[in-house]
Amino acid sequence: MPTSPQLVLDLSTPSVPQRLSDLVCADNIRARLLALAKGEARGRFWLRTPAKSGLTTACMALVGEATAAGQSALYLRTSSLVGQFDDIELSPLNDLERYDLLVLDEFDRLLGDWQSEEALFHFLNRCQSQHNCVVLASHLEPAQVKPLVPDLSSRLMGAERLLVAALSDAQLDQILTNAAKRLGANWEPRFSQYLLRHCARTPRALLNLQADLAKLAQAEQKPLSLRFLGRVLTDKADTAKPHEQAEHRGRNAELPFGVDAVDGDIDANGKIGES
Repeated sequence: MPTSPQLVLDLSTPSVPQRLSDLVCADNIRARLLALAKGEARGRFWLRTPAKSGLTTACMALVGEATAAGQSALYLRTSSLVGQFDDIELSPLNDLERYDLLVLDEFDRLLGDWQSEEALFHFLNRCQSQHNCVVLASHLEPAQVKPLVPDLSSRLMGAERLLVAALSDAQLDQILTNAAKRLGANWEPRFSQYLLRHCARTPRALLNLQADLAKLAQAEQKPLSLRFLGRVLTDKADTAKPHEQAEHRGRNAELPFGVDAVDGDIDANGKIGES
């Protein structure tokens, strides 16, 4: 009798625990997500954010909130499932409908392949029969998605749509400020401004970096400062492989290669000047 292969799932979580109360979005969207987390709403939902606007953070916040509310919830990074659908009887989506809430991060990564689309179609049907909640998360709008399996289109188009708009600098600063309170870190707005100018701007990346900075500052018994941030980020850049540095430079210099290690204010170009 054949046995199911080990299910490969990416269940990594940010360094800082996420809850929906920390999610910066419209009040009606947060209220709807809270309803999903508490089991007050069932069915299919299409959660969309623009690129680099915290899709994964929103997904994990939803799962964290649902778990805290006593729901059985599962986060799936669907990129880890690509290539595992050759045999539909051994689909990694099999039996997952037993969860109250399932969140498929970047579910569109499964589209464009007949076997994975067919598995997704049957998965959604089973979830519908179980009356649970499935959140299909993507940066894409429904009109941009063209499944190969015709019947899958109707399942996707029937999902309730939830849009989390792109985050402004002020909103990202708010996220970092709230997280700093949980960390017990003395965080200043200029620290947020510096990270936003020099690092990846996704909430998850910023929160992970902030948590690392706070831990390192505590370990070295040093206060957070622009000098400290500059040194740590420069050290990270120096340890990056040459091809990684070239890649980052080609993507608007998401990492601060050549950061000035002088404490002070940030000028219009994002450089640290003497105070």
